[in-house]
Amino acid sequence: MRRRTRWTLAIAAAAAVAAGTWQVHTPSRVEWEPSPLPGCAASKAAGLVLQEEDGSTVWATQAWDVYRSTGGGPFVRVASVRPALGEAWGGYLRALRSAYGYQELLEVIALRPDLLVAFGGGHVYRLDLARDTQDDVLTLRYFGRGKGRGVMSRIAVDDRGDVYFGEYSDVPESHTIRVWRGTDEGRTWSTAYEFPAGEALHVHGVEWDPYAKLLWVMTGDTDAQSRVGFSPDHGAHFTWIGQNDQRFRACSLLFTPDAVLWATDTEDNHLLRWTRATGAIETLAAMPAQSLYATALDEGANLVGQSAWDGAAYLVHDDGSMQAIARFTPVAAPGHPIPGMRLARGGPDPIPWVYLNPLRTREHEAAIVRIARADVGACSPPPPRWTHRPAPDEAR
Repeated sequence: MRRRTRWTLAIAAAAAVAAGTWQVHTPSRVEWEPSPLPGCAASKAAGLVLQEEDGSTVWATQAWDVYRSTGGGPFVRVASVRPALGEAWGGYLRALRSAYGYQELLEVIALRPDLLVAFGGGHVYRLDLARDTQDDVLTLRYFGRGKGRGVMSRIAVDDRGDVYFGEYSDVPESHTIRVWRGTDEGRTWSTAYEFPAGEALHVHGVEWDPYAKLLWVMTGDTDAQSRVGFSPDHGAHFTWIGQNDQRFRACSLLFTPDAVLWATDTEDNHLLRWTRATGAIETLAAMPAQSLYATALDEGANLVGQSAWDGAAYLVHDDGSMQAIARFTPVAAPGHPIPGMRLARGGPDPIPWVYLNPLRTREHEAAIVRIARADVGACSPPPPRWTHRPAPDEAR
């Protein structure tokens, strides 16, 4: 389907939804159902995009709705975002989301069990579940056709409760890029840091280091635009541990008491480690494909998701040893976001389950897959279908 046709459909769908002539429903709850994986038992909750988890509570979204699972129970719808009237309303329709191949309409941060900050449709919203209110607190500078998706998944909350996100732009012309800070429980937003024009195309992610109490940022995409660094003063100043090299093109960080690890988002992919005490950077292992998402599980163990042609999740240890625990067949298509394995924000905590979220895959697309933490080592997925980057038509 051509891009212009898709946008025409989106506008028509938005008008139909607004007029009430095209009814749209999302379930009030989504149950877990058995869904074994090779070598291990698993269950899935269908039709959801994974957001964050803290061991007992898991947050997810479907279209413009927010869901919560507590204590291993079903996902229950707890909030609905109502975006401004326009193209964003096409996201209410499952058929259009499938046509676009894009399910991640919202990014949601839980400041408290009853207070959320949601990013979607080019705006930042403050959702007070206790009062059932939605406040539009910020308009994103780079959102929409020819501008970008506004923000990526890795959004940070520091030890003061302030929220940080980096702008994600696709504007080819030289432009500034900001890291924003939300204070007063997400009510007030200001610029924490601004990259000069041309220094970064976009911010891949902002993360909070729970051990050193540092704010970290990652940028891309060219050599000159790629860097990883930390701020000791809540974003006012950054020290770059590496820049001007594809080794520092990262989208997620893994924190340990002694080091920071990341898998690269590049053509030639590796797992790297920066040692806190010495500042030394070493390459631990090669990775099969690029990585957009990673999350810490518990002492010495992490998850790294693979994208593009290897829709897998790897259990990765701090020494660089790893094993694949699940793999889903990616489906690539021209003009669509790349397929891959989305992982939750959160951790490290002792957790009873591991959560995986394959997107744009043949199996369990946009489902949250749950594996008991104790069973992860027994999982034995098949080898990757591809050992090279396939052409989009080849991979469909």
